[in-house]
Amino acid sequence: MGMSEISLSGPSWDLESFSSWWQGCRGLGELAGKRGRHSELSLHQLAGAVVYQTLQGQGYVGRWVRQLWGISVSESALSQRRAQIPHGLFATIMAVVLKPLAQMGQHPEAFYHGLRLLGVDGTQFSVRNTPRILGEMTKAKSRRFEAAFAKVGLCALVELGLHNPLAAAIGTAQEHELVLASELLEKLPGQSLLIVDRLYGTAWTVHQLLPALAQRESHLLVRLRSQQKAMVVEVLEDGSAVVEIKVRDRICNHRIVQKLRLRQMTVRVQRKDAQVREIRLWTDLMDHKKYPALELAQLYTRRWEQELFYKQIKLDVLNTPLLRAQTAQTASQEVAALVLAAALVAQVRLRAAQSTETTPQRISYREVLWVVKQLWGFLALSGGHWSPQQYRPWIENSWKQLLQEAILPTRRTRSCPRAIRQPVRGWPRLLTPQSNPNPCQISIIPTLP
Repeated sequence: MGMSEISLSGPSWDLESFSSWWQGCRGLGELAGKRGRHSELSLHQLAGAVVYQTLQGQGYVGRWVRQLWGISVSESALSQRRAQIPHGLFATIMAVVLKPLAQMGQHPEAFYHGLRLLGVDGTQFSVRNTPRILGEMTKAKSRRFEAAFAKVGLCALVELGLHNPLAAAIGTAQEHELVLASELLEKLPGQSLLIVDRLYGTAWTVHQLLPALAQRESHLLVRLRSQQKAMVVEVLEDGSAVVEIKVRDRICNHRIVQKLRLRQMTVRVQRKDAQVREIRLWTDLMDHKKYPALELAQLYTRRWEQELFYKQIKLDVLNTPLLRAQTAQTASQEVAALVLAAALVAQVRLRAAQSTETTPQRISYREVLWVVKQLWGFLALSGGHWSPQQYRPWIENSWKQLLQEAILPTRRTRSCPRAIRQPVRGWPRLLTPQSNPNPCQISIIPTLP
């Protein structure tokens, strides 16, 4: 869609909704003009200032507390107050704020046969080597060396396509990704299709996921690890097969806990002038006529949207290699604030896509992030004294500029080799990074009886 095709006569900026959201951020009661002790600052106001600082990417929390709420508090007092924030406060806020955005009739790219496309994956954030953090957290160690920084883990449940977080689990004690992911199962919305990578592609993990998905009338699409074995029960017309998987006890390997019946697809992925790769997929969508194997194989590539979500919050929102936090507790608060900021940007990005009659992937994340920063900062500086009629022209002008400049060209198809720069044995060493712009050819390898 070119710039000349963009219509600005579609749904306008929902000023009333934005104003309501802003008033909710300001908290209950008249806060303007307050000065004095930090006890006047509520926990929810402090949490809002932390999210605002994360979104702005600069400054101290005390500055944003004064700008948002009109309360003067020293940085040392704020540090002590942040240390007293209950661990579950940000979890409670995320449980209320994070919610599905995609509508089946309006966003077909976010659904497959009525199933909401979701992804679960983990990532890590590096924290600074402060005395408090070094005393509270441990660095990962290998046979050869110790990591340079301790890590805060994040596992997020994301709406693929919209890049909208629905739930998040944060760990500061080097919890495994599967441990964090288990905390998200109860947050799964109903009638969804969960697409996950090969970390989850074991018989035991699938055995744990399926009951939680079945309770919510949801389904699974997962890539297998290479060592996983299955017995072919029936070969289907589309080249997939019904297989039986033995789930073995994790302590006593000879004990069979359960036998699962799933559908398996062997997929060939090929690019011109590139190596051919074969992967296997499991799914509990057993109807091969309604859910053809080739469609599911192509659908699995949508899992990469989760990686783009992490890229956006790390490179665009955070925009620094290390978290700014000085303690393990404030580091987890900062990661939670990143998730909340990403949810806010996803809402505005979706509205921009609706106004331009395009998909959210075609809307520049950085342009939307810039507008959100400007709008929140403008409303904060107004101190709540301006009426909607006074700031309506400024907001509408910012929205119009966003719609004119945020449309991106069609995404290019490219891939980069899986390699690392360190000369570690068993891994290729990446000296000259190259991307392959050729389109990917996906085909089904028929299963033999």
